[in-house]
Amino acid sequence: ELLREAAAVFDGPGLPRNSDYAAATYRRIVANEPGAAELDRLLELLRERADTRGLVAVISDRLTWLENEGGAPETMVPLLLERATVLHGLGETENAMADLDALLDRSASNIEALRFRADIAFNAGDVDTAVALWRRYLAAETRAPRRAEIELQLSQVLAENTGDLAGAIEQLE
Repeated sequence: ELLREAAAVFDGPGLPRNSDYAAATYRRIVANEPGAAELDRLLELLRERADTRGLVAVISDRLTWLENEGGAPETMVPLLLERATVLHGLGETENAMADLDALLDRSASNIEALRFRADIAFNAGDVDTAVALWRRYLAAETRAPRRAEIELQLSQVLAENTGDLAGAIEQLE
């Protein structure tokens, strides 16, 4: 309870406000109680400070705790997507792909993850995986402008990288 009171002081209005102390206090709360609701505020503070390594560490700890507790996919999916995004930004493509694959194991039609994972596969030269993921994305995406964008990209890849001109034409129809 004392930690929560300290967090309220450090993270509150006025002169005692200190985001460094607040983040440290929230870290302590979450370390003592892995399921604590204060995680959301800690993540906000880490994002504001652009503390990418801290963000990855805190998300990783929460994911480990959720995994051990039999966490629901709807709780884990946003955390996996955020960690994959941060890891990709840090140049840790393999780890980002692993998170996206884990996310897709839990939510097979998550359009953000399907598109992100397909783009990473394509950039890594794994055209077959990219094509399969883009097709899964198209099956799940309902927004016409986004569908059109991927349909065009997919048709270009089919024509240029796989030599599948019939597939490229079919994709555009």
